[in-house]
Amino acid sequence: MSHFVYILQCVDGSLYVGATNNLEKRLHEHNHAKRGAHYTKIRRPVVLKYSQMLPSLAAARAREAALKRLSRAQKLALIAQLVIVPGHMSTILPSIRALNALLAREKPLNVCIVTSKSLARRLAWAIQEMKVPVKDIILVPDGEAAKRWSEAEKLLKKFVQLGLDRQSIVIALGGGTVGDAAGFAASVYLRGIRYAQVPTTLLAQVDSAHGGKTGIDFALFKNIVGTIAAPIAIIVDPRFLKSLSRGQTIDGLGEILKAGLIKDPSILALLAKEKVSTLTKSRNLSAIIAKSIAVKDFYTRADPRESGLRQMLNAGHTIAHALELKYKMSHGRAVIEGLRQELALGEKLGITEPKVRMRFEALLKHLGIPLDAKLKPDWQSILHDKKRTGNFLTLPLIISEGKPKLVRLPIEKLKPLLK
Repeated sequence: MSHFVYILQCVDGSLYVGATNNLEKRLHEHNHAKRGAHYTKIRRPVVLKYSQMLPSLAAARAREAALKRLSRAQKLALIAQLVIVPGHMSTILPSIRALNALLAREKPLNVCIVTSKSLARRLAWAIQEMKVPVKDIILVPDGEAAKRWSEAEKLLKKFVQLGLDRQSIVIALGGGTVGDAAGFAASVYLRGIRYAQVPTTLLAQVDSAHGGKTGIDFALFKNIVGTIAAPIAIIVDPRFLKSLSRGQTIDGLGEILKAGLIKDPSILALLAKEKVSTLTKSRNLSAIIAKSIAVKDFYTRADPRESGLRQMLNAGHTIAHALELKYKMSHGRAVIEGLRQELALGEKLGITEPKVRMRFEALLKHLGIPLDAKLKPDWQSILHDKKRTGNFLTLPLIISEGKPKLVRLPIEKLKPLLK
């Protein structure tokens, strides 16, 4: 069970620090007065300013005690750094400088960076800002190769060689594959040590760095081995996005479009004002990123262990993963096509309103993202989808923009619909 430590700001400006295993329930209790067996909403509620998810009650209580020792000015300084999504399940920081301040407060005995070979060269400026010695930088292969079982073993051996202990912190510097691999290794080493995510791609900043999912590939299948372990911090630094290629921007758009479809249609409205070529320079980008993160956080906070509601975040992904393996496509590009094909599937089942797919395809055309009707998912990959239970597959389908629905389909019914 996950536990949270939090800071609330009261109407008189005072700050309250607490810990709980059910943040939503605690906020409800703070904002309502009990009248017998019922709660009545109070006029001047408290406001959640900070929260952090921790793996145990003991860890939450220790963090609570540390926060209570801070002065009011120090608490306000901590809150001021959370400029992206206050109340997120991990601390979100806007820059490497803010990460350095967090490390100075946490005082880890050891800090190491896990990054890829090409990123270590291209992002030398970021590594220099983090002031981590070269000997404590671990290099993994670029791309999906970083998530091989053999690479996870190498990472763990390197942790041992560096003498990492339970007071150490691992920093994952890179896109989704680096974050998945480093997060997985940190979460199983010594039964779990702390790690921070420094996502360097749009896709990682809006999606894969959030929610605590880690994973590696095994037996030819993606993410079939993994853990759920939230990072202590996620650094969403806009400087990393300035050098993204067109393909990397499209990759990020896959998860952003999904967020708009499953929860927040205002994201789609903002994207209607953009093109792929202008997005990373747009004044709307920070709002698009923040809204997308908020969607991810809504589902992960409500369902940390992915036992139900969090499955909405898999919209488009059943087909996407099957396309990735068959055509060696990038994840984000596959998600876009997966969303389009699952909208069509929802239409055939009478669940998705017909105009939803038409509007989605029109938005893709406006953004400058090409469609390819020839792409067909690999059926064997779909049979190994993690959402399969026996002879049924649970799919998150879209009724209309912002209104998703989990649908449990018999496998034999699904196959002819995908042809």
